[in-house]
Amino acid sequence: MAPRSRTAISKRRSESEAPNITTLRPILEAELADVLEHPQKGRWAADSQALSNRFRRHCSDWFTFLTRPEVNPDNNDAERGLRPLVIHRKVTGGARSDWGAQLVAMMFSFLESMRRQDKNAVDHLFELIASSGCSPPTLLPGYSWVPGGFLI
Repeated sequence: MAPRSRTAISKRRSESEAPNITTLRPILEAELADVLEHPQKGRWAADSQALSNRFRRHCSDWFTFLTRPEVNPDNNDAERGLRPLVIHRKVTGGARSDWGAQLVAMMFSFLESMRRQDKNAVDHLFELIASSGCSPPTLLPGYSWVPGGFLI
């Protein structure tokens, strides 16, 4: 698709002309289908075919942002969500094992989920531990945890 087309679509989207965007979707999907039917040949043929197959598997998701304004056309939010994890990996040198890498990934996923839901991660973690039938660990001698904080 020519850059001019993308600019025009972006301008229409920002002007909230949803009916026009709705009529453009089949045209854009047809153009994409045409490109996917003719992947590049030669040196990059295998990569082109793999990319074409991936696009086909997820074709229903590619233009959702055109008809649903709440869906961003990029993945900037996801990139921003990964940034703390990337910084942690660079500063610490990363996990030293597969188990460690999974633990770090789960920890950051949990923390980011709590942040997005505007919840206190420590309180929620202790609630999860308590709901499993276990006692939350004592973090400070002489203190015990209750939902919402600690008691002496």
